[in-house]
Amino acid sequence: MAEIEKQISDLERSIAQKQERLKDLNQKQKQIARSNETRRKIILGAAFLAGLKHRTPEDQDRSLRWLYRHVTNKRDREFLGLAPLAEPPMRKQ
Repeated sequence: MAEIEKQISDLERSIAQKQERLKDLNQKQKQIARSNETRRKIILGAAFLAGLKHRTPEDQDRSLRWLYRHVTNKRDREFLGLAPLAEPPMRKQ
């Protein structure tokens, strides 16, 4: 009976170790995905801004207005010096 209990204990320990390893790998995968998303945003933003230099002032203005309409986070708008977005009217129910 002691041999079976030892095997069970060994398996439980192995399972716990593998679950910790899986948790660590999942966390690392999330971290890599966040890092890649941040890098993608930086690259695309830099390319967009570099491309603006080759446009007419009117096209630059239009492009930036389009871009700024899509910045909806209050803190982001404050950081960029943009006016707050108008609150949508409340619907009657």
